[in-house]
Amino acid sequence: MRLRTADDIDVRGKRVILRATLDVHYIEQDGKRVVKDDARLQEIVPSVRSLVSRGAKVILLSWLQRPEGMPVETMNMQPVAERLSQLLGQNVLMLPDCFGMEVRKMIDEAPAPSVMLLENVRFHLGEKDTKVFDIEYARELAKNGDIFINDAFGQSHRNVASITGIPRFLPSYAGSLLIKEVKALESVLTKPARPFSAVIGGAKISPKIGVIQSLLQKVDSLLLGGALANTILRAQGVQIGTSLVEEGMVEVAKSLKLTDNRLHIPIDVVTAKDLSPAAATRTSAVGKVFEDEKILDIGPDTIKLFEKVLATAQTVIWNGPMGYFELPQFTKGTDDIARAVAGSGAHTVAGGGETIDAIRRLGLEKKISFISMGGGAMLDFLEAGTLPGIEVLRES
Repeated sequence: MRLRTADDIDVRGKRVILRATLDVHYIEQDGKRVVKDDARLQEIVPSVRSLVSRGAKVILLSWLQRPEGMPVETMNMQPVAERLSQLLGQNVLMLPDCFGMEVRKMIDEAPAPSVMLLENVRFHLGEKDTKVFDIEYARELAKNGDIFINDAFGQSHRNVASITGIPRFLPSYAGSLLIKEVKALESVLTKPARPFSAVIGGAKISPKIGVIQSLLQKVDSLLLGGALANTILRAQGVQIGTSLVEEGMVEVAKSLKLTDNRLHIPIDVVTAKDLSPAAATRTSAVGKVFEDEKILDIGPDTIKLFEKVLATAQTVIWNGPMGYFELPQFTKGTDDIARAVAGSGAHTVAGGGETIDAIRRLGLEKKISFISMGGGAMLDFLEAGTLPGIEVLRES
């Protein structure tokens, strides 16, 4: 896929809207919100520095959490501005809103080069994720800049004003982070070294059924774990007790070719009667779960089966945990699969917030070939080979 970049564009003195993924976790510390995990901020720093070195006014744009179309004090971008200032070694001017005359006046009066951060784009209803983006909101956002660069792969699966709308009004380009993600995922889709294995986990099957069906046409082995596997077990008529299941997806799950020898689902599980740190656990064969139990992790035999498959793989994709890893007694499945992926010797691509958390907690980052900053975006790209935010760049 060929995407235009702004690498050779003269940006000196220009207002460059840089769409970034700045949706970070933060904590309260001494009565103040501070960024807890700045990995996404560190990722965007080289892009910002490159534009600054070329004399641009860099105007960062993103969202933080889900304020549902209204200003929420605890979801403003101030902690992001403060941490970015530290990482860049220069002041990041926090703007009071994401559009309007006051904002544009501050941008116009800022020196070139400089770095500014617009307020949470989700503070307005115009950023709502719908089939048709809000054209007027996009128009107002676009008035802040002369050029638009999308470096937010992790949010490019959203059809929203700040992703697919602004490119209708400004010369638009792909950023280096977005291009890196596209190249990494395209390579495993178009020319994977084989055997090619994919591991898909997580809580819900509904957002992943499309990619599961798509990957079954491409991979040599597809390993499914996490609560999403419960829905597949229910579709098979297996007793799953009080486990989390998407009843509305049971009929869809029946469409999966469960007899396909490339598809592997849990053969044993770890259960408990409640979700508490003190909950007693039991290992059970699939089909032997008690009526008052919940499936909360894959079992040791499933781990061995998955490890055996991964040991022979030459390409591995992983997205989603194998169990309810928020509680320590249910982390073994996720942790062992993380070690198996990292130790496989294969070309490995991992993505999704919980997946990345597990990899980092185990100190395995350097053993993964590519860590995608996109969770849902990664899955959507693996399914369709593109994203709405990428397609609009190809059209602009």
